[in-house]
Amino acid sequence: MESVYQYHCWEDDQNDVPNNTTTQLPCHCFLIRLYFYHALRLEYPQRNLVPLTSFNQSTLVPCNAFFAVGPTILANIFSNTGVSQDFLDAATPSILSFASVMFNDARNIGRVLFPIAVFVLVVTPYDERDQIDRAIRESMEARTVKTVPAAKSSIDGLKKVRIDDFCSIRECSICLEEFCDGLEVVCLPCLHLYHKDCIVKWLHTSHLCPLCRFPMPT
Repeated sequence: MESVYQYHCWEDDQNDVPNNTTTQLPCHCFLIRLYFYHALRLEYPQRNLVPLTSFNQSTLVPCNAFFAVGPTILANIFSNTGVSQDFLDAATPSILSFASVMFNDARNIGRVLFPIAVFVLVVTPYDERDQIDRAIRESMEARTVKTVPAAKSSIDGLKKVRIDDFCSIRECSICLEEFCDGLEVVCLPCLHLYHKDCIVKWLHTSHLCPLCRFPMPT
């Protein structure tokens, strides 16, 4: 029997964002809070729900990058949950649509940070003891990626490269300004390129690449 998924989004109005966060952001950003719950539904010897995994995870993403490569970013956000591809295919358009409506809402003019809560409940039916044990082991092995500032040594050691005619990346994914030939930019270990000022400000807030979520040392 396959797992059953329930999910919904809302504008998260929690007041737990640090006061200096918005002043450090180099661009408009979504703060995506994932509230994930996974439970087993036992069928034998009696029907019962057994909690398995429960965690909250926050991810900061530039709005322009989210609208450009949202499916890839969401796939990375959900990568440690074990959800199915069918769920991602169904949920991704809804989350992107919600983000677009929130970003373009006239009531949010002048806002820099857009907090979105995504609640996901997964219920997996089990009626065999070995299946239950395996699911418990897998849930215990799952880990939550926490967003923290990158280490100062990592920021100071950022690799610099120059844009030439052979470069396939033509714009900074944070500010979306085009790179001109001969411009010196920063190359992260994942090979994504950014303006130095843009990525340094970003790394003071998050150690993850804005596009692919590849981590810098913390």
